[in-house]
Amino acid sequence: MALVAVLVVGKKIGGSTRWFVLAGQTFQPSELMKWVTLLYVSHRLGSKSADSIGRLEIFGAVGLVVFPMLLIQRQPDLGMALSFLPILLVIPLMKGLRARWVVALLLLVGIGGVGAWKFVLKPYQKQRVLIFLDPSADLQGKGYQVNQSRIAIGSGGLIGKGFTSGSQTQLNFLPVKTTDFAFSVWAEERGFLGVLLALGLFGLLLSRILDAAREAHTYAEAYFCAGAAGIFSLHLLVNVGMVAGALPNKGMVLPFFSAGGSSTLSFFLALGLIMGVLHRARVK
Repeated sequence: MALVAVLVVGKKIGGSTRWFVLAGQTFQPSELMKWVTLLYVSHRLGSKSADSIGRLEIFGAVGLVVFPMLLIQRQPDLGMALSFLPILLVIPLMKGLRARWVVALLLLVGIGGVGAWKFVLKPYQKQRVLIFLDPSADLQGKGYQVNQSRIAIGSGGLIGKGFTSGSQTQLNFLPVKTTDFAFSVWAEERGFLGVLLALGLFGLLLSRILDAAREAHTYAEAYFCAGAAGIFSLHLLVNVGMVAGALPNKGMVLPFFSAGGSSTLSFFLALGLIMGVLHRARVK
């Protein structure tokens, strides 16, 4: 209901209607919805044995994920819609789907991608993909942001330029440096060693989440932790790949780096649930 309501009464910022305004503060319901969706799908599939999961249950779970993705795309927010993909991929695979189902799912994703290019993606979103394929095509226009990000990363060198001393970021050559491209600021100020430190800490976090999935006492808890690891990994790979120019420019926040209260709150709520899984696993 929140995703429908935000399209009707939500606040429009930068051409997108994604936020409610509550007591002077903005709240993005889609950030919370992906975790609610993961919780519900994990409970639905985890409440039954793997042998009893049939086609109807699988298609039902897929529908529970695809429906909010379509609503979020209407905002429009393609990056947020894509962040639901790990729920589609991780949980069915843990359920032990046969190879033909995996191939069918991949084919469905491929066909969906072609259909999205023709009928769903807006012109500016298509332009981002084309700029990714040829970064030099429009360095002063659509390719400016990614080009400045790569310059900022390179200027950081081995040890970085120091806190608030980056020329690209502090002189505002790099747009949206507090949200989608926050990692570029870190790379310029902390350098290659700082990047390794940040990625190492993310790797440690992911390993602890997977530990929780392995130690969980119920299938539902294991599926939630595995799906959470997938969501964290997707945000990390897409954001870091984007700022480095290795992936198309698609807005997807980097957990605990990018500014955004709704995003930060939702990721911490997810970590709280995962810590609860670990606690229950170790006290029993």
